[in-house]
Amino acid sequence: PYAPPKNDDPPPAEVVPVARHGAPPPMPGTVIAALVLVSLHLLFNLFGALERPVSAAFSVGVGVLILVGLVRRHPLAWQWGMIVPCLAALGSLAATCTPGPLGLVAGFLFLLYLAIPILLTFRASRLYFGLHCPSCWSLKARAANFFFTKIVCRSCGATWER
Repeated sequence: PYAPPKNDDPPPAEVVPVARHGAPPPMPGTVIAALVLVSLHLLFNLFGALERPVSAAFSVGVGVLILVGLVRRHPLAWQWGMIVPCLAALGSLAATCTPGPLGLVAGFLFLLYLAIPILLTFRASRLYFGLHCPSCWSLKARAANFFFTKIVCRSCGATWER
């Protein structure tokens, strides 16, 4: 059977591994921008809570969990920060066909929701959430369990805990 070649090179200089006993690396600008956009999303949902309290409460609850998880550097929040805004963007895309100011607001929300997963896919964001393999330094990681406490490298198959 064919096995892909292993990377014996040392990690690149710009890769900052997650410090286990020291201070964590500083939050990159892409994550800060994503936090600002998630906060704007929560603010818009709070305004929507005046009209639809039950559905807005669920949306605000999920948004707060994502926001807290992003601040605490949890990979599960990173994953949900990729999925939930994409679903919200699809919902706002349907409303962009509405003529008038409502269509403009929906278009703005579509761009806002689409920017969050784009910001979280940058290299600095993935490094900040510890999604780099300690063996081969690849950023192709996926969850090994439901709560994303174990991570598997898609390149070399190494497993590590977060």
